[in-house]
Amino acid sequence: MRNNMTNTSLSLAHNPMQTRTANIAGARSLSARIATRTGPTSRIGLRLWGFVDTQVESWLGDLPDLDGRLSWEVARHHGGSDVDLIIHLVKSSSAVLSSFCWNCAGASHAMRQSQGKCPVQIALFTGDASRLPAGRTGLWAFAGNCSTKAALCELTRTVVVPHLLR
Repeated sequence: MRNNMTNTSLSLAHNPMQTRTANIAGARSLSARIATRTGPTSRIGLRLWGFVDTQVESWLGDLPDLDGRLSWEVARHHGGSDVDLIIHLVKSSSAVLSSFCWNCAGASHAMRQSQGKCPVQIALFTGDASRLPAGRTGLWAFAGNCSTKAALCELTRTVVVPHLLR
């Protein structure tokens, strides 16, 4: 999947009241622009909330690397100071446990605690969006009907790459 990212839809929201759909074509032009950028490789850490390490690690080789400009890893340190960007992968916790989404609360709390320590943090949520708490910190993206891996690739194309191009 490296530089051939597919067109999918992803919903982005700073809070439940502000939502927009991002569906941007032209990954090749973004890849070409990022490939000409000089400087070190940008390290992206994936912080897991409800996901198994081995499952996510199996995706790392398939995530876009933009000709070596992006490096992916599972973030095991909570502060995130050793990476350039953190994406919190948040799976809706089981409704059987309670109506409250504990994984969402944990990710939101981690984002709040890490403000100022990591330049950019984004949460990618998979599951029933109605289970999200009203009060959340930071930018949240909803995978919708996409697989988590496909939504992560789309998030990279629509948010991460443009951020790196600034």
